[in-house]
Amino acid sequence: MGWFESIPRIAEIQIQPNINSVAAIQEATELTNVESISDENSFWTDILFYGYLAISGVLLLRCASNLISILKSIRKNNSSRFHDMKVVLTKEKNSISSFFNYLFVNDEDFEKKNISNAVIQHEFVHGKQLHSLDVLLVEIV
Repeated sequence: MGWFESIPRIAEIQIQPNINSVAAIQEATELTNVESISDENSFWTDILFYGYLAISGVLLLRCASNLISILKSIRKNNSSRFHDMKVVLTKEKNSISSFFNYLFVNDEDFEKKNISNAVIQHEFVHGKQLHSLDVLLVEIV
């Protein structure tokens, strides 16, 4: 039992205040204040990040939806070759547009030749210069 007696009891242990420990406590208190400010900044950063992700997701879905509707229009409507372009005759009134080498025109306007050559040439230039690729890249970015 002799060796137990050599171990000091808790009541016998005296803790001496240390100048270094006081400074450490003050430093820890200051760090806690910095951490709370950084937590607040983190909150707003998270809000901005998740807001950006939500908006980007909606815009990507819109882009995908537009691409799907273009592909459906190509499959659903009659089309014919005209020079280097494929003319897709649609039922949409007053619409003429291009997507890569596809030219979308209203079937009645096309048959009645109500579309000016300048507009058709303009859309041909869009097709040849890959303007659709520019639009897709901007949509994705």
